[in-house]
Amino acid sequence: MGRRVQLLINSLGGGGAEKQVSYLLQNDVAQKVFILENQVDYDIPQNKINLLFKCNWPKALKYFKFLLIGPFKLASNIEKDDIVLSFLEISNFINILCSILFKKHKAVVSVRISPSFYDHKPLGFLFKFLIKKLYPCAHLITTNSEVGRQELIQMLGVKPEKIHTIRNAIDIDRVINLSREEVFYKSDYINLVTIGRLSQQKNYISLLPIFARLKKEHNLKIRLFILGDGPLKSSLENLATLLDLETSDDFQNPSDINFLGFQINPYKFVGKDNIFILCSLYEGLPNVLIEAMACGAPIISSDCNTGPRELLDPNNLSKVNKLRKAEFGYLLPVDCPQTNCKDTWVEGLLEFIRDQEARKIYSEKGVERSKFYSVPNVIGDWNKLLDRL
Repeated sequence: MGRRVQLLINSLGGGGAEKQVSYLLQNDVAQKVFILENQVDYDIPQNKINLLFKCNWPKALKYFKFLLIGPFKLASNIEKDDIVLSFLEISNFINILCSILFKKHKAVVSVRISPSFYDHKPLGFLFKFLIKKLYPCAHLITTNSEVGRQELIQMLGVKPEKIHTIRNAIDIDRVINLSREEVFYKSDYINLVTIGRLSQQKNYISLLPIFARLKKEHNLKIRLFILGDGPLKSSLENLATLLDLETSDDFQNPSDINFLGFQINPYKFVGKDNIFILCSLYEGLPNVLIEAMACGAPIISSDCNTGPRELLDPNNLSKVNKLRKAEFGYLLPVDCPQTNCKDTWVEGLLEFIRDQEARKIYSEKGVERSKFYSVPNVIGDWNKLLDRL
């Protein structure tokens, strides 16, 4: 192909960006990956991994060290005219700074989440300042969603052709195979399933009251299964108690709300007989929605920035203000104290639960939609983009 591509990322711990890096290495898009921290959760040959730092400092000091020394470390490990493709902000900053200082390589950065994510984060103002100052200096910028691309064009004031959308890759065959493991006993209950870290971002604090209203006001035989660990577990269990809902952590003895924790195979809980819910406040491009569609689950999702809208309604990217029966699932406005959309969510979920024929159609269409995100398709797009440099 006449090009040398190296990857740069904070670590190879579990995560969406890290998974994309593993696919790029497995499919020989890049020669090796440079990591800032020694965490590797993927099956990648050791000779393809280059650790740049050995550092156990607190996060803020560690980030400062990475930014100060990282460009020099990177420059000493790459060759002239290499392409360095980086993921996540700290690695993106290092990549661009190295390119500016040494003029040795071409810096391509991958933005995984809307910059508005940093509006309410500690040191978020600093991250947004660096994004605005440094990202226009990259040779190319990629995002994993079209809505995210439009936000960056407006924020950075760069030419549209400088920013490209490369969607996330999903190992569709693996997901489908794992989903075939039977876990739910046949019953007259409808199972609502959601997957994600028990954190503010996933907005379970809104989902539980919505579920309680569905169950009590409409006398529905429904259960909610939440897969994932996180800092809000105790708070959510207490909220369930306040809502007079029973909880369980054993899917073989389910209750109203089922906190199943981290699951090695989450896909076995997702399928055409269950409804998949995403209630997030924000995302990048939520892989979990694509994976749920591959499993045949009908989808109902918040219209958060970014990703769900273009996954479920690619031909209509206008913001959702009420229930939208989109091409590949139901979209609802984000529920939070500022919007207070719980009534809309209750009505939308109630309609979705009662319309079995619509769920069947969405299940079939979702399976086809997920194939667009298969690893071979996305790897082909990466190769086309990088061959231009």
